[in-house]
Amino acid sequence: MSATLVFALIALVVVVLVLFWLATAHYVGEVLSDSKDDGHGGAGH
Repeated sequence: MSATLVFALIALVVVVLVLFWLATAHYVGEVLSDSKDDGHGGAGH
């Protein structure tokens, strides 16, 4: 395997992990905000 290919694979993995982490953090934030809003009549739903 060439160094360029290895570097490209590592970069791809890093990008995927970052995107997954951002999506997970956003999803968790939405769930937490929704659970708090449920106690106030669910105005946003």
